[in-house]
Amino acid sequence: MDKTLPRSSIKESFLSVIIPTFNAQKRLLLLLKSLDNQSVNNFEVIVVDDGSTDGTGETIAGLMKSYDFSLSYYYLDNTDIFGAGIARNYGAKHSKGNILLFLDQDCVAEKDLIKKHTDHHRTKEIVLGYYAGYGNDYECYDLSKLNDYVQKGRTIPVIKEFRNQLFNDKPNNDAWKCFVSAHFSIKKETFLNFLFDESFIKWGCEDVDLGYRLFKEKHPIHFVKECIVYNSSPDPKRTKEKFISQSESLICMYKKYQTDELRSYCFERFYNTPLKHRGSLQLILKNNKFEIIKSLTKIIIDKNRHSLIRLGPDLMDVSSTIENITSLIKSVHFDVGIIKKLKNSVLTDFINIFHGLIRTLRENNININLDDIRKQSFLIGTQIVGPKLLVLDFYNLCNVQCLFCPTFTPLKKKKTSYDPPAIDLPLAQQILDQAYAMGVGTIRISSDGEPLHSPKALPILEYIADKGFSLELLTNGTMLKKEHLVPLSKISNVNILVNFSAAKKSTYQSIYAGDPDNYDLVVKSLSKLIRLKKTKINKSFIITTTYIITKLNYHEISDYILIVKNLGIDHVYFKFALPYEEGSGILVSSKEIPQVKNELINAESQAIKCSLGTNINNLLRDIDNKRYKITKDTRGFDPYQPSKHCYNGWFFGRINSSGDYYICCRETVPVDNVKNVSFRNIFFSNRMNELLAEGAAGIDPEKDMWSKCNFCYHLKTNNDTRKWLDNK
Repeated sequence: MDKTLPRSSIKESFLSVIIPTFNAQKRLLLLLKSLDNQSVNNFEVIVVDDGSTDGTGETIAGLMKSYDFSLSYYYLDNTDIFGAGIARNYGAKHSKGNILLFLDQDCVAEKDLIKKHTDHHRTKEIVLGYYAGYGNDYECYDLSKLNDYVQKGRTIPVIKEFRNQLFNDKPNNDAWKCFVSAHFSIKKETFLNFLFDESFIKWGCEDVDLGYRLFKEKHPIHFVKECIVYNSSPDPKRTKEKFISQSESLICMYKKYQTDELRSYCFERFYNTPLKHRGSLQLILKNNKFEIIKSLTKIIIDKNRHSLIRLGPDLMDVSSTIENITSLIKSVHFDVGIIKKLKNSVLTDFINIFHGLIRTLRENNININLDDIRKQSFLIGTQIVGPKLLVLDFYNLCNVQCLFCPTFTPLKKKKTSYDPPAIDLPLAQQILDQAYAMGVGTIRISSDGEPLHSPKALPILEYIADKGFSLELLTNGTMLKKEHLVPLSKISNVNILVNFSAAKKSTYQSIYAGDPDNYDLVVKSLSKLIRLKKTKINKSFIITTTYIITKLNYHEISDYILIVKNLGIDHVYFKFALPYEEGSGILVSSKEIPQVKNELINAESQAIKCSLGTNINNLLRDIDNKRYKITKDTRGFDPYQPSKHCYNGWFFGRINSSGDYYICCRETVPVDNVKNVSFRNIFFSNRMNELLAEGAAGIDPEKDMWSKCNFCYHLKTNNDTRKWLDNK
């Protein structure tokens, strides 16, 4: 049905304002009044009613002659569809101007709006104007204040709209994504060659579709902030019903073009919608066709691109969706939903798919937090992801003989014979590939000897850098070469721990048997690392020296603080030498403990003054708690007592140079050997489950696995995890 009312008899317009409307009489009249206040009169107004039932036509008819501009009114019987695009096309075809200005019914025009659009079209073909307050979740306009602005000329602030950052007069290839038909102007000749696609009869996307076609045909789109309208809508723009309608329109748009950029846009638009509107709905793409499904997996993305993904048993259905939204996120915190209810057969598939997802996210440089997944593994009695830290001891020879080293100490009368290194480069790379997909965050490169002494050190460091792992490198500092610095510079999070346990060169030579120039080599290595650290402004690069306390060097602790601070070291880690039979003579005696304590107190005071990090407070607390004492069984210090429950294996794993995999830094009983069984299969084996369950149930020193468990560096991890479990 088409109703045309008589037009006011004023001179023909240059610009045609086209307003689609539906049941919004009050806001429409406010817009018309704001147009009546314009500083120029070279325009006409065309109102196209999209099927209103609130008497809009009768009201407009009574006001036709009250305005100073030419006003036309058309009625379209579109009550069963969203026909905004149809209404705009209809108005354009009945317009007289050679410039078309499209405004929505909930706009209020700034008084120079027509003039500014007209002026900009002297040099521009398409102008997207500023829609103040639109899409702003925090501020909106009060309708009464807008009415005062229009009726009484009172000033009003400009509230930011959701596209605010695009109004910068710079070319933008993504302009079509924010093509909002509520406020834009275009040369009529151009518009009639494109028009709105009238097949979009649900809410949304008809404007983005037009913008996309204009962009693809290389018609430049300009965001112009000085052309301002104010959003008068008192209702929230986003509702669940509108979201579903918009999503269906998105699917229609992708079906129309099926381009990569449209596929990405569909996911972007869908997942940038708040969870309160999306609810349990997920957008999935199967066989190049989009579907909207209900899902037990929840995906939340905040405005800083941090994502929380709560995994449900239907991850298999939505994993491809998560892979498709990698451009929208920079970090993911994973949580598990009801995975503990999954049957073993389904759980295996779930884990495989999840590991593929982890690999994809890491390849897209997205930070992943899997700590809650590891903790919740206890609840289902099996591992879902790999350990947080994997130690790779790929080499078993050393160029230095340290007195406190039970393996290479010169104090041993009978030297231990070693087989050639067992972890060759292909095997090391295979382990790292599997660790990458399993979610291992940090690789610790240490050794039964000196890792940088190995010719494999450089390619392994390069492989770690390429994979994007965090790195902990334990070295004696004598073998660091220029070529090692290249991969180190590429790794985002690096912690290098240099074994350097003496303040004086003479003391160093008495502790470290080897090349007499090694002390100078260590100092040079530390200087190289400090220079490299200064180039890594936006990356975490921590340089730590470890100081093994013996009766030969405890008197130099205070002097040592000043030396390492002058070098530029970040942190010093002190610990007592561990006992072994031939090395009992270098251990600090019980009588010397008070002197050691005084040295540590003085050192801590100096460290605080020069902002050097240390673990001295923890060490002093352990001394006060009498954790260090000479016993007949240990022949030295027993620094930590075993934890009652052990959860270490979920967070930590070690592969030694023979290929044995351990769930502890102590070489107790190996789970298996990576030469025979892949690292991944070892970690998810029944044997692994059994050992982890034993530890979590409570350590039994009589059992084979725990017979050598006489100290643990991971008490904090164990205690934190135990508290978490108690809360569950």
